[in-house]
Amino acid sequence: MRESFPLVIPDQLIGWQPGPEPVVSALIDWRVDNTVRQARTLVPHRLREAFRDLDERSAERTSLEGDLRAIEAFLDSDADPAQSAFAVFSCSGRGLWFVTPLGVPVESMVHVGDYPQFLPLIESTQDAARTLVVVANSNSARLIRLLPEGVAAEAGPHRDVATVQHSTEGGWGALGYQRHLDTEVERFAREVAAAIEHEADTLGLAHVVLSGDTVIVPPLLEALPGRLRARVDAIEHFEPWDSTREIAGTVWPRVAEIVRDRRDAEVGEIIGRAAAGGEALNLASEVEAAAANGRVDTLALDPAVVQPEAAEELIRQSLTHRSRVLIARGHAALAEAGGVAASLR
Repeated sequence: MRESFPLVIPDQLIGWQPGPEPVVSALIDWRVDNTVRQARTLVPHRLREAFRDLDERSAERTSLEGDLRAIEAFLDSDADPAQSAFAVFSCSGRGLWFVTPLGVPVESMVHVGDYPQFLPLIESTQDAARTLVVVANSNSARLIRLLPEGVAAEAGPHRDVATVQHSTEGGWGALGYQRHLDTEVERFAREVAAAIEHEADTLGLAHVVLSGDTVIVPPLLEALPGRLRARVDAIEHFEPWDSTREIAGTVWPRVAEIVRDRRDAEVGEIIGRAAAGGEALNLASEVEAAAANGRVDTLALDPAVVQPEAAEELIRQSLTHRSRVLIARGHAALAEAGGVAASLR
């Protein structure tokens, strides 16, 4: 299946038009380093540097000072300490304030310019595919959501084991009792499968990882619709007492590797079609024109080759027309093609 960028970027940011006040784009690493959140001082410091030399009475400085106050207030009062990172876009002079938590580590950065800067956000989070981990046995299930906005867990379906107890006096024989157990497990597997389907439809899940024993996993796989069975990437074994953080730390790197492999393969296919004269392009000028006209289906970009301003413009045009964006830094064939390629609609 084709991987899609897992975060939703608001239309207000995508369609942003320059004005007298600049817009601040910030990625904030909110992890603790030696009991200190370095970003609490680093991000405001970098923002102060950005307006230090501006006229104190200018609209630009007034707006940026307002952005600084808003970001500091957010970090001091509203930033969830359980989150790994945040993305912030702000322009106080024009009433823009957008913040989203990120479930993956990022490198703190601050950019001040005419447009929001999307490349660092996309590159930092594109491997964080929306994933559901299901830790189940024949009686209960735990649902762990690994999302670019963060990690969350909740109890899933639960089966009362009393419903499968039997009496030794005039009760079932061993075979009948086992049939009853099998029926109950299959019924419970269908309940868990229905919960997975609901999660998939609600959250747009791209990947499912199952954890369970040989009693629950086979009927659970059988109960899943084919479209979801195809998204099951692995059968793991986690203990019931394993923490959500431990499970996320195991699963997400493996999912990210799958995402990267698929992305690299897709970029290679786009370049191959372009070279063969198919519905794809790998000349920068042609890709730019196609992106501006809404003809791009998927944009592939190597920011190590393409100039930053040109890269951001291509990304803005692509997002405006609901095109997919793949950042493939270091992709050899893409770099050889000039750092940009696109498949067409």
